[in-house]
Amino acid sequence: PKWDGQPGGNRPEAGLLGIRKALGLYANLRPAVIFAPLRAASPLKPEIIGESLDIMVVRELTGGIYFGDRGTEEQNGVTSAYDTERYSVPEIERIARVAFDMAQKRNHKLCSVDKANVLDSSRLWRATVNRLAAEYPDVEVSHLYVDNTAMQLVRDPGQFDVIVTSNMFGDILSDSMGKEGKKIVANNKKAFFDYFIEETYEAGVSLAGTEVKSLRMGKGSIKEAFIRIEKGEVYLYGMHISPYEKGNIFNKDPLRVRKLLMHKYEINKLLGKIKEKGYTLVPLNIYFKGSLVKVEVGLARGKKLYDKREAIAKKDQRREAEKDFKIKNLY
Repeated sequence: PKWDGQPGGNRPEAGLLGIRKALGLYANLRPAVIFAPLRAASPLKPEIIGESLDIMVVRELTGGIYFGDRGTEEQNGVTSAYDTERYSVPEIERIARVAFDMAQKRNHKLCSVDKANVLDSSRLWRATVNRLAAEYPDVEVSHLYVDNTAMQLVRDPGQFDVIVTSNMFGDILSDSMGKEGKKIVANNKKAFFDYFIEETYEAGVSLAGTEVKSLRMGKGSIKEAFIRIEKGEVYLYGMHISPYEKGNIFNKDPLRVRKLLMHKYEINKLLGKIKEKGYTLVPLNIYFKGSLVKVEVGLARGKKLYDKREAIAKKDQRREAEKDFKIKNLY
């Protein structure tokens, strides 16, 4: 959020892209692995994952839309912007060979992901991969559109072994498979009834002893929790983490105060907001992001009584509509 208002050339990503290009780092290997003992920590159901999951995404890293021509212009008083996706045959060949070699070392399956139904760059990508496939007869090659791939990764991820795709598609798909995945441990539904949530922030939380193990088992609650900023630090009060059954001396007080980990600029921004009348901080969700426990912090403004009545009325209307829909679909 700190850099969101900066021009493109001043953002941290601009420096990162420059480093990749200067060093010729064209191949990004992005594994997505779920080991059997950690299946419960995944946002996907265990029956979807199977015994375990091991996918390798081979992402092209120095071409495509991130490095193409771009600009913002005004014509006849109308502002427009453009970004260009461009790939050459040599660029596609070199990343495809990395993926084919990787598939040969694994389970001999390669899925090439593109959008060849609408993009010329993807048509060239698919044609190039198909041509190279003749050099790797022991590798089973398939093609999927990127939108279908996103659905299949959630529906049946075990069908994939090695995926090769362009810069932007690889960025989005691999993030959705790995670090962006969330498993909600506890939520605070009451907060949405009592408050208008105007902004949300992600915070780490300082845990100790066997607390992480308890949270992996879903033994956490924030129904009565609240957040305070004290001496420039953020603390979570009232969060209950049940003692771990096999924890013994390593268990902690279930209701102990826990420190939330946020950037200083975020804390200062929140301090300024809560000094305004009617604002407070509430915990909205506790979740796993990869192996880390995170807290979603809401900047909230209290609802008036008529706001709550209106919310109840809308909820009742939704229930009635859903009931009517189910009845109609019975006949």
